[in-house]
Order: sequence, then C-alpha cells, then structure tokens
Amino acid sequence: MSRKRATAQIGAVLSNLQKLHSGPRVQGVDVMEDKTFATPVMVSLGAMGLRFVASAWEALECLRNQWPQQEGVEYKRAVRICKDALEGWMTAAKARQAFVRAARRAGVLVDNPSAK
Repeated sequence: MSRKRATAQIGAVLSNLQKLHSGPRVQGVDVMEDKTFATPVMVSLGAMGLRFVASAWEALECLRNQWPQQEGVEYKRAVRICKDALEGWMTAAKARQAFVRAARRAGVLVDNPSAK
C-alpha cells in the first residue's frame, strides 16, 4: 500500500471516529461532559494493536486499562488532566497534550502524518 493511500485511509478513519464518537452514557444520560480532541491520537499498545484515542474519556480509559506502565510523572499528570477535563476544569487541548506526552514517554505514540 502506498504512503499516500495509507494516509488517506487514516484520515478517513479519523473523520469517521469523530462523527461517530459519543460521550459516556448511563441510561441515556451523560455521565460527564466528554471533551473531544481536535485530532485523535494514535497509540500502539502491543498485542492490542493500534488505537485511535479521540477524547479525554477515551484517553483516561486507555491510561487506566491498557497502559504498559501505570507509573511516572507524565502518566500521573495525564490521568489527572483527563479527569479534570471531564469535570470541566481543563480543556480538551490540555488533556490531549498531556496524553501525547504520556504516550511519548511510554513509547506508544504513533506519529500520524495526516495530523500535521
């Protein structure tokens, strides 16, 4: 597959994820206000494969349940900032930035050419 075609497919997947994404719900009621990222973050989680993380809720779920090392300053900061974003204290951009830093530190961040 050519790089151009792969980049187009990644862009299409990201677009669909953003359109389909809905926040966490319990019996039709929003639990917290999810904060959608302007651009999803792609991470590689070993046996689980690639994952596109498109919001603070997804980032927090990924950090809590799929992260390779649940320790360290960047990990703890990302968890705290994603929680704060869900509670309305932080922006989606800050949550995404913290998640990207934690992903880079953990060695799971995948560079996405279409996000540049």
